[in-house]
Amino acid sequence: MDEPRGKDRAFAMAVRHEVENLIRRGNIFYWRPRVPAALINCGPGSRLSLSLRCSDHRRAEIIGRKLNTRLAELKLNSKEMIPKQQLQKLFEHERDKEVERHQHDQGAMASP
Repeated sequence: MDEPRGKDRAFAMAVRHEVENLIRRGNIFYWRPRVPAALINCGPGSRLSLSLRCSDHRRAEIIGRKLNTRLAELKLNSKEMIPKQQLQKLFEHERDKEVERHQHDQGAMASP
């Protein structure tokens, strides 16, 4: 089979993830959702970008799914516009809770 050349090689090395909005840069996973127009007043295609601060694919999928769920809940239940900076802070808080919970779980498993 022929090896991809030039710019096609970059596409051959891309990793597709089962979780929407989950991407990997180097060893770290990021969550990059499009922000629904119903939530903020900004241009089409506007995105949040949030480091998940982990390199473990399974853990990143769990955090990504939780953030996707939270974004969907906000879209359904929000009655007013939310500034993009406020959304960023909200999702940073959600991410931090998940990272902390994971660290707590790891510590509990290590203790006899």
